[in-house]
Amino acid sequence: MKTRAMAGFQILIVEDHALHATLARYLLEEAGHGVQVAGDAAEAREILRSFHPDLILMDLEMPGQDGVELTRELRLNPAHVTTPIVALTAYTDPSDLARAYQAGCDGHISKPIDPAAFARQVRDCFRGPVARDADIVSDSADVLAEIRNNFVAEGLDECGAMLKELEAEPAGVSSSVHRVLHRWAGLGATLGFPEISNQARRVEGLVTASTLEMGDVVKGIETARRRFCARGPERAETLARTHPGLVQHTHRVGTFLRGRGQSDTNRGQASKRAGCD
Repeated sequence: MKTRAMAGFQILIVEDHALHATLARYLLEEAGHGVQVAGDAAEAREILRSFHPDLILMDLEMPGQDGVELTRELRLNPAHVTTPIVALTAYTDPSDLARAYQAGCDGHISKPIDPAAFARQVRDCFRGPVARDADIVSDSADVLAEIRNNFVAEGLDECGAMLKELEAEPAGVSSSVHRVLHRWAGLGATLGFPEISNQARRVEGLVTASTLEMGDVVKGIETARRRFCARGPERAETLARTHPGLVQHTHRVGTFLRGRGQSDTNRGQASKRAGCD
């Protein structure tokens, strides 16, 4: 891979879920990098027409053309033959990682990402002399409360949507349900919601079982909804006391989220729609 001083890398994140991408983007920007984000393969190709990154962080699990296919395609382009591509994946089975490396990935970072270590993990993707530890310590309780509250609001909406979908199509589980459960499992752990993450993994096990028991799947999602409901909007000072490690390493994400119009009002509306008291 390329060798360069730590600060000032240009990085492209290819990630289909906004909260994952937002968290990764701002952790890296706080470490001094320039970052662009693509939500899918088509957007990544468009960005790469004018943006020449030093590193591409590639989510392997995306709808449509996935990260493995996109990596294989980029390696056929002379402009990206030597660009470091690092997989972002929650799947660490040797066979899954082998597919990524065979497609042209140079390394991988496991999801859920660790806010305290992510900038350092990215730094380590570049061989050769680098600057000292780039982790940024900042007072970011408001920010982390914002992103956690938005995750809960989004999860409540998704629970309702999935239950309606399963009621309408009781014979099977769509790929969109699989993706949502996979994301809850990863992002829930990253944001300090182990009860949500664990429940998502339990439901993932149910939908991938050889014999699909739809009643158990529905009950599992209803349990997940109760887990989300139990996590009402939290205040920054409470979060700083209960999750100091998370707070210490997440900064300014809330500014970006507020720019997308995700407000406390929106979160309250999601709770009401989900039937939370």
